[in-house]
Amino acid sequence: MSPGSNNNRLAVLDLGTNTFHLLIAEFEAPTLSLKKLYAERRFVFMGRHGTSSIPATAFKTGIETIGHFFRVLEKYDVKQVRVVGTESLRRASNSLQFVREVKNLYGLNIEIIDGLKEAEFIYKGVLFGGLALSEDHMIMDIGGGSNEFIIGDVHRILWSHSLRSGISTLRQQIARRDPPSSSDLAAYYAFLDKTSAAFQEVFTLGYNPSTIVGTAGPFEVIKSLIKGQGIDSDHIMVHDFHDLFDIVMDMPHADRLTLKGMLPERADLIVETLVIVKYVIDKIKAEKIVLSEYSIKEGILSDMIKFR
Repeated sequence: MSPGSNNNRLAVLDLGTNTFHLLIAEFEAPTLSLKKLYAERRFVFMGRHGTSSIPATAFKTGIETIGHFFRVLEKYDVKQVRVVGTESLRRASNSLQFVREVKNLYGLNIEIIDGLKEAEFIYKGVLFGGLALSEDHMIMDIGGGSNEFIIGDVHRILWSHSLRSGISTLRQQIARRDPPSSSDLAAYYAFLDKTSAAFQEVFTLGYNPSTIVGTAGPFEVIKSLIKGQGIDSDHIMVHDFHDLFDIVMDMPHADRLTLKGMLPERADLIVETLVIVKYVIDKIKAEKIVLSEYSIKEGILSDMIKFR
């Protein structure tokens, strides 16, 4: 499709801890449905060494990535753009320097949102994707710096939390072996216990979710890896997840790279990704995982449409 120009054209830049995303779409009145025109993900790994500061190499990569996205925005003649930063930009001591440089170079204003606002956008995105949410669902978004959890129905959020236990945050806790040892995994679970006390609220409030709604890249990789084991389904059963978990935890990095469905950029942190998912499955006694293709980016777009 030719880029062209359209007043109904919107764009979102989602600046995460490990990945930056660009999504360009047009909304179609009167249904307000989205037609996606362009989507791109680039790995920047701003949180490779934690979220307290953006390393110089990642800082440079991040600026260059936004420059590339800016040129795409110009090509598509997008006038309505929202740029959102999450955990890494919330925490890094040099995040304001990054924000100023992006503004000076490209005229883009980065909006740094808190964890609960991030959870709200994720919820709106999942809802916008058409999933009939209920109290039986727990939306789970795994990030590099933080993880967001939401319980809600089709009308409102009932409970949400943002926890500082993302995959890069977890990776920084110990110098784990490769493959991880049982003591490494025990240390990870102990850290998650300390940072995830909020889960007790779920049960205190009387919720009992049995299905995890997984959003964004990490869950797409999990599904791809399970498909690589010969299991192709719209959802992931817990026993299939546990089988994958056991396989990956016994593999060093070089062997993980050879797994069918593995992205090379995910081969290192897939260990931490699976540990976090297993922790949540065990905590809430989930029975299955369903995937939502819509998440924070689409939630932000729905917000932009609403307030036009």
